Amino acid sequence: MAKQADSDAACQPSAQDESTPRQSEIRGLLVVPAAGRNRASHRPPPPRLIPVPDDLELTRQGVFDAGPLVECDSLPSGAEAFDAGWASGRVMGDLGAGCEARSDRSVLVDGNLSGAPGRPCTVKAQQQVVVNGGAAHAQITAGSIHVAGDADACCLVAATAVHVGGDLSACEVTIGGFEDHRHALEVMQTQASRVSQEHQLQAQRLAIEERRVNRLVKATRVSCEVQLGQLIRVVGDRVRVDLQAFYRVVGPRPVEALDAALLDFFNRAVSGRMALANRGYLRSNPANQKVFMRVLGALRQLFVSTRQADTSDTRHRELREQIHQAARALRDRPLGLHLNGAVRPDLLLTFVVPDLTVQADGSVVLSASSTRLQVAADPEPGYLLLRQVGANGAERELTTPRDELRTVSFWRDQGVVNWRPMVAANR
Repeated sequence: MAKQADSDAACQPSAQDESTPRQSEIRGLLVVPAAGRNRASHRPPPPRLIPVPDDLELTRQGVFDAGPLVECDSLPSGAEAFDAGWASGRVMGDLGAGCEARSDRSVLVDGNLSGAPGRPCTVKAQQQVVVNGGAAHAQITAGSIHVAGDADACCLVAATAVHVGGDLSACEVTIGGFEDHRHALEVMQTQASRVSQEHQLQAQRLAIEERRVNRLVKATRVSCEVQLGQLIRVVGDRVRVDLQAFYRVVGPRPVEALDAALLDFFNRAVSGRMALANRGYLRSNPANQKVFMRVLGALRQLFVSTRQADTSDTRHRELREQIHQAARALRDRPLGLHLNGAVRPDLLLTFVVPDLTVQADGSVVLSASSTRLQVAADPEPGYLLLRQVGANGAERELTTPRDELRTVSFWRDQGVVNWRPMVAANR
């Protein structure tokens, strides 16, 4: 939703309720864009973790096709903030000094980001920010950032990648933040902890029930030897039920279907085998039939309780595996800065990645690990002074010809920032 006053000519006023975008502004039919064509240069391809730079027009078209779009005219200096809300936002012109554009999805800027010293323009999006021109004195925060022209005196913060079509000068670039992912993992771990507590309570109740059934069997002299493998066993002072063979036979099914199959199995197979194993007991005294049915009912409830404990244990293990997979995917994300122009002094590039620590209870602890590269002018003409700070805090200084930092990709490898020529892409 564009938060503009009706008298403000910067954004077109909405003809509907303010809570929804105008129908005329909604574009895109969720069409999957066709693959773009990349023209490879004579340079060698980058390493596996370095993605080929995107086609800017393809990226823009992907935003158009992905869903609703709220449009706004160019925002001159002093204009109010443009907020597209749950839709993607498009600024059809320049974004002036002190202006802000934001969206819960993506933001497109057809023109330039033209901030001023002390009055930067700001763009924030959860997914992509695509700028068709250049950026000066701008602050951009997004999942990925794409600037077609030069970026000068900017602060760029991206979760995965930054693509700049021109030169990069006097910028601070941070790639790889994971606070949103940390929050999602914390929610998953809270859920896993709750399921674990529930399983522990169920296991304690199950142990009590196993002892109770064992006392009942001993008191009534009803036999539980049903000759179904390890399904029912007397272990110490407990009657234990092991359903692993049953699970292997019935195979993977939804929880409700598996519960119903277990009850059917008990009513058909277990009850019949119990009756066969206790034929003499049932014939010896008609009153024994009531005792037998009481034992059979207790054993049936033991099957149900064992199934409930198995279900909570399986759910807990599945949640832990999901947490570990999400944490590994976060750690292994390909992060990069991809530059079609040249690096100019001064540049501060920081990669932030999570360090994963698995606790004894299976939970995952995330901590930030950062590596930095600072690029400054070297006293010798034609050279740049580079200072690397590794994840372990070790510092290293070196010089490199300016031309070496032209059309390059930067990425983190072995705890330090590395770079090499990248595959050129049409923009």
